[in-house]
Amino acid sequence: SDNSGDISPNGKTIAFRSDRLLTEEIWISDLEGNKARAVTSAADSLKGKGSPRWSPDNRHVAFDAHLPNQSNRDIYIIDTESGELEQITFDPAYDAIPHWSKDGKWIYIRSDRSGKEEIWKVPSEGGAAIQLTYNRGFHPMESPSGKWLYYTKRHENGLWKTRTTGSEEIQVIDFEIHRKNWTVVNEGIYYTRGLDPGPKVTFEFFNFATGATTLIKTVDGELGLHIDVTPDGSMLLFSKIEGIESDIMLVKDFQ
Repeated sequence: SDNSGDISPNGKTIAFRSDRLLTEEIWISDLEGNKARAVTSAADSLKGKGSPRWSPDNRHVAFDAHLPNQSNRDIYIIDTESGELEQITFDPAYDAIPHWSKDGKWIYIRSDRSGKEEIWKVPSEGGAAIQLTYNRGFHPMESPSGKWLYYTKRHENGLWKTRTTGSEEIQVIDFEIHRKNWTVVNEGIYYTRGLDPGPKVTFEFFNFATGATTLIKTVDGELGLHIDVTPDGSMLLFSKIEGIESDIMLVKDFQ
């Protein structure tokens, strides 16, 4: 399955998670899904690779993964040209869902290193993490201006923001949205409603200036995780689960 797609800042490439090689790897392709290639491999021994996010330089992808026989996740960066892999977090906590700052200097993450899920930021070149939220945080994303950090919470309806330098939180949306399927642009938030799979999924847009919501499109089927919008705002990217296939195989002379 292909999932968790993210569009590069230049609007030319998609990073996504796929198990088309039988192991979960991070792949990239063009916007049409052509020229797809894996940028990670089973040789790195990492498991459960997911949440790929492009860097502002259109070259590096941050993702979360865990080592074999461990449940805690850490953040890694892969150079999509050289294949060089670097581990960014080393805390025994569960670190996941990376998002780059617009200047490329920081990576926002969800971490339970304080004893509960909060949003932190770590230097993209490695270093000490800085805590930004203190009243729970789940899925972070910096605003296009670089001034605000938007985030959802696991068990609360809505969307919040705080300064990227840290400040009191402000609730932006007070109704239920999917805690992962949303993305922020200059004018507002694209999102889907609901947390549970259903026969139809509705994409909506929340306008910052007016507070109004607009229906974008309704699609059939169950969505994967994460949505994104091209830099020019003309296309919305999402993954959809279209079915699970299996076959019964007969192995002869196995004894």
